[in-house]
Amino acid sequence: MAKQRSCFQLLLLSTTFLNFNDVLSFSTAQEDASFYHQDSQDDVIREYVKYFARPTVSSPLKKFLHKPTTLIALAKAAELAVDSYSKKSKRTCRLRGILNLKELSNNTDYWFHILVLEEDTFLTEAFFEVGIRQPLDKARKVDFSTFKFSEFKTIGRNENDCDQLSKLADCSKCGFGGRCEKGTAHISTWLAFALKTQREIQIDEPFDRIQMVSAHNAFNDRSDGYGELDYCPWPPPYENVCLDLANQEFSFTDLLNMGVRAMEIDPWWCFGKMLMSHNYEKAYEGCAPWDREFEDGIKEIGEWINKPENSQEVIRLYFEDGATHTYGHDALINGPVAKYLGDKVLTPNDSRKYFPGRWPTLRELRKINKTVVIAGFGDQHGGEYIFDRYWEELTRNDFVASPNCSGINRDKPSRVFCDSTEYLFFWNGPKETGVILDFSRFMKCGVTYPAADQVNPVLLETAVFTWAQGEPSKPLTETSCVLLDGKTEKWHLGNCLEEYLFACQSIKNVTDWVTSTVPGQYTKPVCPGGYDFSIPHNGFQHQQLINAMNDKTVWVNITPYIHLLV
Repeated sequence: MAKQRSCFQLLLLSTTFLNFNDVLSFSTAQEDASFYHQDSQDDVIREYVKYFARPTVSSPLKKFLHKPTTLIALAKAAELAVDSYSKKSKRTCRLRGILNLKELSNNTDYWFHILVLEEDTFLTEAFFEVGIRQPLDKARKVDFSTFKFSEFKTIGRNENDCDQLSKLADCSKCGFGGRCEKGTAHISTWLAFALKTQREIQIDEPFDRIQMVSAHNAFNDRSDGYGELDYCPWPPPYENVCLDLANQEFSFTDLLNMGVRAMEIDPWWCFGKMLMSHNYEKAYEGCAPWDREFEDGIKEIGEWINKPENSQEVIRLYFEDGATHTYGHDALINGPVAKYLGDKVLTPNDSRKYFPGRWPTLRELRKINKTVVIAGFGDQHGGEYIFDRYWEELTRNDFVASPNCSGINRDKPSRVFCDSTEYLFFWNGPKETGVILDFSRFMKCGVTYPAADQVNPVLLETAVFTWAQGEPSKPLTETSCVLLDGKTEKWHLGNCLEEYLFACQSIKNVTDWVTSTVPGQYTKPVCPGGYDFSIPHNGFQHQQLINAMNDKTVWVNITPYIHLLV
């Protein structure tokens, strides 16, 4: 696979230099040329040709751009072959790309090497041949029923060494391209517990104030076949021009398993389907005919939230949408949400009924068994399931350019996002938006949704403001006592009989923290008037307490939350 990517790099760079003007002229000025209309007036053909003419698309179908009927016939042959195999094998299979294509005889027989997502779990390579009675270069209309397919052969689960970011997740299985097979990524038990702790101590916070580690463009992941030939070396900045089309390494399932609780999905109506894709209109990016279907993505999330062990986990989905994204196909958005997420979704009507004029807390959401909140930008599809976007957002570069966290308004929820993608000479995400390589600054500043690309276990460790590495050093019990160490600025289990100062939070202002004036044992807290013995509930409160501690070590009140952690 490494050799395949190296060859692709050389080919792509050279053909981009030589043919860029020709490609653009074909996809725009030549679109109404006579030969185009002679081949077909069909909008479907036009859409396929427009996609494969993009300079960042590498596909063996590019050589048929001047023969649109041939191009669409071969593209549809791959789709039909996968659909037929899926039905015969009774396994759900989705075409994800054509890796190679050879003409065997006089424009009537072709050999295919394709990439397939099988059982929505792993990528596999497959091969087949197709015989076409009428030479395609002479056909004006293709009769797909006349296609003769040979045996469809798949490699099956092809285990490879894990590549780049998949190594960081200690994936138990890596397949095509060294990508982590869905559901096999792992994080340490320490990291899992630390992130769980940070979720549980926010149980009484309003939902719109719950700090959630987030994934930007979470749908666009290599595990599901996006960016199958990406070769930019992580992390950025990239030294040379390169291609990096996928925002994430890991699937929805693995992101959720690793502790991500807020994910962005971009639905687009294209190629006659509701897909999860990038911008459709730009010359260098957009919907691909075999991008993953929106319904499949929502189904995957539904399967995760409906597992018994995840029944209390609250997640937020963000649909970046708009009238020119989904073109009024409300049923194709609401339908999968109803089918796979169903009663788990807090709807706008639920909110008005149970929590008029305010957001519910995490505890309240769990009580009524509503663990999914969906917000959208541009189109709420009738408002049946989707809230209007309720936060302010800015890029990572804009955020860091503002000193002392001034880029966000702490009176409102916020989202800071980045983009790691690079489209050769056309777009450099790390330069344009910046890349989040460390969550700690965003957590300390109180960013509600720090949304990173290429989320991985090493990056997630930087989001931890609670437990020190290796802590708790023994299992928690109802009598455990916790210290916030002034030197490590992290939590440690302590001896309850020892005396330390206490962390005290203002009753009137949750961001106002002081320490007690005298030390004491954990079970005998002493705080000034107007303050209670407490624990920081998010990264910003944690930092305010650190500022008040002056390098001293203090008790923090974990007792109300221990039952949620043991």
